[in-house]
Amino acid sequence: QVGLTTLSWLITAYVGPQTDRATLISFCQKVKPAGPGWTDIRAEAGISDAEIAQENRVGSAFVGWIAGCALIWGSLFAIGNFLYASGDPKRLTMAWVLTGVTVVSGTVLLKTTQQLWADSGASQAREDAKRA
Repeated sequence: QVGLTTLSWLITAYVGPQTDRATLISFCQKVKPAGPGWTDIRAEAGISDAEIAQENRVGSAFVGWIAGCALIWGSLFAIGNFLYASGDPKRLTMAWVLTGVTVVSGTVLLKTTQQLWADSGASQAREDAKRA
């Protein structure tokens, strides 16, 4: 199943029409994607490597992603353990541990999200200042 899907999108990507260069440049100016695959388009868009390094928040986004997964799974299993504990001290202990994991991961996710949004706002302010 996965192999067939991969083969299908590879064929589509190489046989189908190319994306318009102006669309790619516009996308690059808005998103400022990192990675070696965008080097030529970034150069055409006039975006320096320093700008990309300043905008690159992949590490923080990854931390937020992990924290979000831990929050969801921790809360799911904590609730399940509370519901099925019925006097079993092991399940009750596990439920409280998972509640702790949920609280910690929620705090990390909140802080990470606030930082990413603050960085995004600062980035937008820099872009607006350049245009003015």
